[in-house]
Amino acid sequence: MRLRIFAPATLLAVALIPAALAAAQNDGIAASGMGQGEANINVRSDVKLAIKGTGGTSQANLELLTDAIADQMPALRACYREIIAKRPTTVGGIAIRITLEQGKGPAKVEIKEVAGPEPEISGCVRKVLEKAPLSKVPRPAAAIANLEVSNSRAAGEAVMQERRAVTEAVDVKSDPAGGFVAEWTTTDKEVSFAARSASSKEAVEVAIKSLRDRFAGFLDCRRRSRKGDLSPAGSIQAQLRLARGGEASVKIGASTVAHERAPICVENALGRVTFEGAPPGQKVDITVTFAP
Repeated sequence: MRLRIFAPATLLAVALIPAALAAAQNDGIAASGMGQGEANINVRSDVKLAIKGTGGTSQANLELLTDAIADQMPALRACYREIIAKRPTTVGGIAIRITLEQGKGPAKVEIKEVAGPEPEISGCVRKVLEKAPLSKVPRPAAAIANLEVSNSRAAGEAVMQERRAVTEAVDVKSDPAGGFVAEWTTTDKEVSFAARSASSKEAVEVAIKSLRDRFAGFLDCRRRSRKGDLSPAGSIQAQLRLARGGEASVKIGASTVAHERAPICVENALGRVTFEGAPPGQKVDITVTFAP
């Protein structure tokens, strides 16, 4: 990619792709005629890097310092990608002051600001820059590098999480008869659940979420309840007593489903459900309804 030079007032902006850095060096920042120590370099990918000279750094020294830092972009990008592999929504920025004082000695790398990213990114960036061959840069030289870690997956992941939260939300309402009630129906309308508790909204929410996650077993019960001209339509009552560890005891009540084995099937299906996070000791009345 060609080095593009803009010269509004005293600012130089350069857009780079890391793989083309060597070609960019041939053009030279100094050829722009800009003032001493003023440059801004942006590398766009998962990482955006902006570098500005400080402390009266000469244009020639800033150019070489910029090249040395920009050459580390693959390693800097790796710092970020290791984190987003574990946490896809990671974003943020880091400001780093890099100083090579007159004479000898290692480059001084200071992390001046961390805004958002995981601490591992800052530590990784520091290690990369401390190992960079900055000793080849003429001294004195100093710059502030702003490393902005952006993530194209972050926005999409956040939207997905928001939609998932909306989809998974349970609308628990006050029961006119007292207590709380919530309902959920499969997309094909073949099976629906209703949960009621006299005292615990949380118990109702957990019950509906758990039944929703294991609805396939109840669809199978409905299928088994159809026999010849026998319709599977009807409702089966049950009561859950919630216990620790997601366990629950099941007591089957009245049934209006014609097939005599439908209550047994529903009891077995309820026994396979884990009510994770349920408040122990609470009772929840469940109604499982099969469509015709």
